[in-house]
Amino acid sequence: MKNRYYHIIIGLLIVLNVFSWRFWWEKPKVPSVIEQIKHRKDNRHEGKNAFFEELQLTPDQQAEFEKQRKSYFKEIGELNAEIENSRRLLIESYENNGSAGDSLFEVLGRNKMLIEKATFNHFKSLREVCNDDQKEGFDSITSMMVKRFHRWDKRRGDKRGVK
Repeated sequence: MKNRYYHIIIGLLIVLNVFSWRFWWEKPKVPSVIEQIKHRKDNRHEGKNAFFEELQLTPDQQAEFEKQRKSYFKEIGELNAEIENSRRLLIESYENNGSAGDSLFEVLGRNKMLIEKATFNHFKSLREVCNDDQKEGFDSITSMMVKRFHRWDKRRGDKRGVK
């Protein structure tokens, strides 16, 4: 009688083992970091192109969008570099009893405000490039972008964004 239970238990263990090996061998392949970076580089203009197609922009409008986009990212890049420098100095001020902390916080706050202002002005100027028919689509796309970024911020745990 005991032998029969042992045979049943061993049989069940073999079946479970086969299934676990099967899941282990057939697990989805996780792309390497290099593949992920390559995918990002290949698709980095995908959003911009979708924007062009959705709004059906003329070549002149596309050129203006691209010019404003480059100008915006240059401006934002400079502000982000200042923010990173201020953060580095702020961390270093721990050693100096935090004497420069208040002025660095003012610089950080001012630069964050300038980024928000530049972003608003950027989208406002992009909207001005659109004709009346395209403005409705532009408003719809930007509204969707804000909602999507808000969800992304919530997943990260940030409390900023639209409520």
